[in-house]
Amino acid sequence: MKLVVMVCCIVLPKGFFVDRAERVRKIELLCGRLLAMEQQEDHLKAVVGYDSESPFGKELLKLKDLLIEQVAELIGDTCDWLWWYVLDNEYGKKGLEVRNNINEFRMCIKTPSDLVAVLEYSEKGHEVRT
Repeated sequence: MKLVVMVCCIVLPKGFFVDRAERVRKIELLCGRLLAMEQQEDHLKAVVGYDSESPFGKELLKLKDLLIEQVAELIGDTCDWLWWYVLDNEYGKKGLEVRNNINEFRMCIKTPSDLVAVLEYSEKGHEVRT
C-alpha cells in the first residue's frame, strides 16, 4: 500500500484573513496611538523646545513610519491608502475625496470605516485615486 501525500501552497494577499471590523479596529488603534504621540510631541515642544528635526525627532518619525507600514500590511493595504489617510487626509479630518472616473465612484474619506470601504473597492479590481 502506497501513501501519497501532496502539498499545495496557496499564496494569499496580506490581510486576507482580516475581516472588515478587524481592519477598522486596527486603523482606529493606530490612529489613536499616532495622535497620542503627536500630543506628546506638542507637549515636549512647549516644555523643552523639542525639535522634530533633532536626532530624537527623526527616530520618532521612523517609529511612526514602521507602525504605519506594519498596520498597512496587517490590513492588506498594498496601495498606500493608510499613509494617505494619516498624512494627506490628516486622519480623515480633511474629508478628502477619492474617485474612480470609469464608473463615477466618489467617496469622502472621514473615518477608518470609509478607508476600509476604499480598500475593499480597490480589492475588487477597481482603480481608485485621489
